[in-house]
Formats: sequence, C-alpha cells, structure tokens
Amino acid sequence: PPAHVKAYNNRFYSYWERALFQRACSVFDFTLPEEWQGEISDFFYWCLFRFGYVMIAYDDKFGTFFQPCSLNGYSFFYAPTECILSNPKLQKRYTIHEDCELLKLTPDYIGAWATARPRP
Repeated sequence: PPAHVKAYNNRFYSYWERALFQRACSVFDFTLPEEWQGEISDFFYWCLFRFGYVMIAYDDKFGTFFQPCSLNGYSFFYAPTECILSNPKLQKRYTIHEDCELLKLTPDYIGAWATARPRP
C-alpha cells in the first residue's frame, strides 16, 4: 500500500480489533459464583481475555475474588510462581498453588487482545 495508508492504528483497524475481541469473549461461557454475576462477570471476561489470565484467591474481607495481577518468578518449567496484586483496596503478593490460583486463557499467558502490534 502507499506510504500514507496505515494498515493499523486507525479507526477501521480499531473497530475490527474490538469486534474480534468481543467475538472471542463470547465463545466461552464460564460457570461463575453467584456473587460474580452482572458487571462483575463482565470484568472477569474482560480481564481474562485482555490480559490472558486472572488470579483467584480468598480474603477474609472480600471472600473469594478474582483480580488482574502481575506475574513474578519462574518455576522449573518457566511458569510464574507469584501473583502480585496492586488494587487500592488490597496490595499483596500471592504464591500460586498455595495462596491463590492462576486461571490462564492460553499457554503463553497472552490474552486475545495482545498489546504488541507490528511495526511499520
């Protein structure tokens, strides 16, 4: 294409990128706890498909919850060993399989809406 036509980073690209993201989110129907219905389930799907994973843990104040998090550490097989939660209401490090579980969408921990785009 001519140099002045951009194949991405334009309104049309953004439209189809979002449409694909919404279609991917509608493929799976998770059975979520009663407390996670409505807007909370929307947030669950958004986090899982956007980031590629969510952590699930329990806290005395919040009960069983999910949150987006940062991953830290490596196991023998290069899987993350820690989830770092940075929520204004709760900031804590969790050890995966001890303090929390990590639900991931893909084996490489990348969501359906990857932020990396090809460079021109």
